[in-house]
Amino acid sequence: MRLKKGRLLTLFVIGVPAALAIWLWPYLGKIPAAIQIYCSPKRSFHAESSEQTLKVLGQAMKTYMEAEGAYPPAERWMDALAVYLHTDDMKPEEQAKKLKRPEFEDSADEYGFAYNGTVAGKTADQLEDLASTPLLYDSEKTKRNAYDDTPLESALPNGAVLYADGSVSRPPKNR
Repeated sequence: MRLKKGRLLTLFVIGVPAALAIWLWPYLGKIPAAIQIYCSPKRSFHAESSEQTLKVLGQAMKTYMEAEGAYPPAERWMDALAVYLHTDDMKPEEQAKKLKRPEFEDSADEYGFAYNGTVAGKTADQLEDLASTPLLYDSEKTKRNAYDDTPLESALPNGAVLYADGSVSRPPKNR
């Protein structure tokens, strides 16, 4: 009887893990890749210019428009775009840099961009000329979700502007 218990125990100790290994074999090869993804270093973001950051925000705005069908509300445009900035693999302080002018990257509560509040809730078809309609721009207002009820009201002289067609430029000084 003792010998039979020993063989049964051996069969159990070796057989069960072997059966599990055979059953899970297709998934075991994916474990190193999963570990690498979760243990990989986080990405960082650093823009050299306002134009660079506005292009990133322009892509987020385009994705937002495709998903929601209209421009974001003026009072929370940054909050609405943040979801579309592809920052899942970034630390929170790096995520925030995608919403800031380069000179405010190290500031906790200054951003430096304003939104044209007149486009809020509209579709692209409702705008007269996409190439001349400003969406976001370098602004004297530095708080989060800053916007103007009059386009370019708080724009910096010779500051960068993101237009509704996705282009980014610095308008002539005589605006």
